[in-house]
Amino acid sequence: MNKNEVIQFFNDHAETWDEHRIRNQKVINYILDEAGVKEGVSVLDIGCGTGELFADYQDRKVGILMGVDIASKMLEVARRKFPYVSTICADATELTLESRFDCIVVYNAFPHFPYPEKLIHQMSHLLKPGGRLTIAHGMSRAAIDKHHEGEAKKISMGLMEADELADLMGKYLTVDKVVSDKEKYLVSAVATWTPEGEGSHQHDQDAKKKQLNRLARATGHLNHVKTMMENGEDVSEILIQLSAVISALNGLGKEMINEHIVHCLSHAIENGDTQAIEELKKAINKFI
Repeated sequence: MNKNEVIQFFNDHAETWDEHRIRNQKVINYILDEAGVKEGVSVLDIGCGTGELFADYQDRKVGILMGVDIASKMLEVARRKFPYVSTICADATELTLESRFDCIVVYNAFPHFPYPEKLIHQMSHLLKPGGRLTIAHGMSRAAIDKHHEGEAKKISMGLMEADELADLMGKYLTVDKVVSDKEKYLVSAVATWTPEGEGSHQHDQDAKKKQLNRLARATGHLNHVKTMMENGEDVSEILIQLSAVISALNGLGKEMINEHIVHCLSHAIENGDTQAIEELKKAINKFI
């Protein structure tokens, strides 16, 4: 898959694109809620196509709205439908703007980017402090991949596992929402500021950021489980999400233990601090 193939495919299908679109308004509302799209915020819609979500943004009375797409013909359709929405024909992985945004949304478009990490890295520079990047689909991961088995297969990278995407986004942002179920797929992250330093201090900051990222993801999973239970959803689906919470917390605990052993316990051994060693042993026993 290359950029020119993607452009050609979407340009060829632009005029009939809306005839074949699949919309689940309930899922779209959920995605936009989680993405923080609300009255007054600034929104950058990446891979906006023919303006699939423009009316939804307008209904929520967003402040600034800008759409970006690599296919000029798709944008021609969008501009006919929404002449007052600002749009840019550009490769989002190379996009530079003076403005920064509260919300960046990549909806039903992510598998069509050949270099996903480059996209995420670029988007992280276009967020305001506290701004949110949300990558989402209005159907399940399995359904998306099946949807792309036909003619679109040549311009789709396939949709990666949500946790894999969370790890990728976690390199640049703080991931706090991860959802992948039979109706939708969503990974959302916030731009946070981390104090910079040098040497071991910077290493400690990097490790802490990574650990906080994992904790935020586990919290996001748990909040989703709570919502599923409140909505009376299928128990098997709830258990799948709950297992993700348990796995994330176990992984976080092991990571914290390893980090502590390497960077803290080694100093305690050198200094003969037996109390610190005993305290860690007790903590590990409780964790296990």
